[in-house]
Amino acid sequence: KNMGSLFLISRIDRLIEMGAIDEAETILDYIKTPNYDLLKRKIDIASITGRLRGTCKKVRRHFNSPDILKFKIICLAREGDWNAAAILFSVASTLKIFSSTEKKLLLNFLDPEINVKIGKEEIKKTLSPVNFYLSLSRGSLFNTKDLSPKYAYTLSSAGNNLMERIQSSEKLVKNFSMNSHHLFSLYRSAGQNDYNKKNSLINSVINLDKAFKGNDKRIQLKVLKEAVRVFHQKNLLSQLAKEYNSILVNI
Repeated sequence: KNMGSLFLISRIDRLIEMGAIDEAETILDYIKTPNYDLLKRKIDIASITGRLRGTCKKVRRHFNSPDILKFKIICLAREGDWNAAAILFSVASTLKIFSSTEKKLLLNFLDPEINVKIGKEEIKKTLSPVNFYLSLSRGSLFNTKDLSPKYAYTLSSAGNNLMERIQSSEKLVKNFSMNSHHLFSLYRSAGQNDYNKKNSLINSVINLDKAFKGNDKRIQLKVLKEAVRVFHQKNLLSQLAKEYNSILVNI
């Protein structure tokens, strides 16, 4: 209650950019009647998480911006009212509210059989949370290494492959927006699928786990020294220390 409006918005924006989406969503959920600025943030979060239902109910009377209109079209389609979604898209397109890329994304979303071609760079230049949702629904995203941490939230659990989920999770744990144990679980899963032959971080975790199961202190220290070097280079040393805290205390 004591927060000024600008401070509140700045705090939410910072959490979203860090990829701390759940924390930002929790703050916004306390606000029962969000103003336009806060509603835009709710739309951003809903688009990133895919949890649309609650926010869809709040946008029914708003037509203030292209992003709100795009989100409203998505909501109508998800509710099964494809005709209303198509009419709203047609009217907004006639009024030239959407950019060329936004029109292509919405066309592909509303009619999968059309399959309008959209270049990766074209998507990259216009990427917003709503466009991210539309792109992800068709698997049209460009190289996920270039995505900001806010989009890593979704890709850390729903990426196209295990390495994509690992890369996204690394971004989040570096910002302390995700529990690092999730990342190490992914490293171990990747190690079981022989990804460790190409990735020094995965290889280090597999070697550490193997060494700590044994009793040879010399091997343990040798493997630990190499892991410290690798994780320090990747700016993940504090996460390594946290994951192996109880073992390191004993050593």
